Amino acid sequence: MAAELAAAGFGTLKVKVGTGSDRERLRAVREAVGPEVKLRIDANRAWSVDQAAEEIAAIEAEAGLELAEQPCAELDELASLRGRVSVPIVADESIASGADARRAVGLGACDAATLKLAKVGGPRAALRIASLLPSYLSSALDSPLGIAAAVHTAQALPGDGFVAELAHGLATSALFADNVAADARLRGPAIEPGSAPGLGIEIDRDAVERLAIR
Repeated sequence: MAAELAAAGFGTLKVKVGTGSDRERLRAVREAVGPEVKLRIDANRAWSVDQAAEEIAAIEAEAGLELAEQPCAELDELASLRGRVSVPIVADESIASGADARRAVGLGACDAATLKLAKVGGPRAALRIASLLPSYLSSALDSPLGIAAAVHTAQALPGDGFVAELAHGLATSALFADNVAADARLRGPAIEPGSAPGLGIEIDRDAVERLAIR
């Protein structure tokens, strides 16, 4: 799968970790995509500080990492870990509000945050957090509506500093077998925002009826 994504033009891949055999899987992904593709890991809070320090160092040495996302559960744990590893640390679940972002900055807990609009409360809330802490957008397995909203928000984020060259994580439409709107322009490695009014998404009413839970 990693090789197929790289061949399709994706220059950054995120691999979920924290469930065992992580080093072997990252080695396999690196071998499949070659040296140019950037790799991220996301542990979804699975590790203790000591586990995270050991695993991140080992994976970095074997596969090379762009960043590690939410390796530990709490902001104070991320702060402790950050001083022990050379890989940038990004918070996800730990930051859902401006207050969380301010606390993260005060603790020196992370280099950046990845923001999901559904988690933080929408585009304006995401922009407020991004004004406090370097941030990029990711998808919470949204419909085309949610992804389009995140694409528009991403264009309004500050474009400098640590996150300036980081890819957003929004190309999740291909994970769905069906959807409530056409999503072809939201699937690729470079998402096209479009020029239609609003979010530029036209809902397929037949699809809504077909997918309704009854």
